[in-house]
Amino acid sequence: MPLDKNLLREHVDDTNPLSALLKGHLWVESCMNRGISIAAPHASELNTDRVTFALKLNVALAFGAVPLVFGPTLRKLNSVRNSAAHRLEYSMTADEIESLVATMPDPFASVIGANDPPAERLSTYLNALIFSLEVFNTQREYERDHAEVLSLYRAGVIVHKAFGKSDSEADALARKTANPPAPPDIDAVWLPDPE
Repeated sequence: MPLDKNLLREHVDDTNPLSALLKGHLWVESCMNRGISIAAPHASELNTDRVTFALKLNVALAFGAVPLVFGPTLRKLNSVRNSAAHRLEYSMTADEIESLVATMPDPFASVIGANDPPAERLSTYLNALIFSLEVFNTQREYERDHAEVLSLYRAGVIVHKAFGKSDSEADALARKTANPPAPPDIDAVWLPDPE
């Protein structure tokens, strides 16, 4: 399901880091739920509405619904969020934001401006994390929905190359047989902007 770019920015570009953190955590959880529903044929049996974030994360990582490289940053995000949600007088410090941002894996971390103010770094971190998770979801959904034709195409390329065809010839012949749909592009992640 495409993300509403404007709503996401409204939520995580908040100048109040605590508000951005709590709303961003909800967006991340939504992306994880979607990832689980794509990866698991019977995801409704998990009843994700009644499962903790930590357990969902373990399930999502175990079944490949979320790339393992995101495990440490998602665990840290949940830890910081839990600290915030269970302390009445909680206020995010620049050090806490830095410790969270520091867990973002490469190459995704490179989009976070090193000299930006802490609230902006948190916002960029959340935007990049949510967008990255949804790109992965979109790719996995494409692979799931077109698994048979993609397998036929890939097998066709291998067979044609094994019988002496060049890479481009093998690709053309396999496409002619299997006719795989084009993979999703970046626009598939976002809802279209209202006119």
